[in-house]
Amino acid sequence: MPSVDAKTVTRMAILMAIIFLLVYDFFAVYRFGFEGTISTVVYSMSKEYPVVSFMAGLVCGHLFWGQEQGAKSGNSKLDNDKQNK
Repeated sequence: MPSVDAKTVTRMAILMAIIFLLVYDFFAVYRFGFEGTISTVVYSMSKEYPVVSFMAGLVCGHLFWGQEQGAKSGNSKLDNDKQNK
């Protein structure tokens, strides 16, 4: 069985999560109407609990703000793999 690296597993997990959320959103529209969709629920939650908006911004900043190339990860196996490539 071929070995799979952590990056491939993470990519597959993200893809499966996105597909699941899309399927659920279609189901929610079909079953409950637009008031049951993820975007409507998150919007109403952010109005009631402003920390939801803050957390969304925090996550987006973490994911999309540029990370330093070549920075040490703190994981010696990952750092060694980077040095070997």
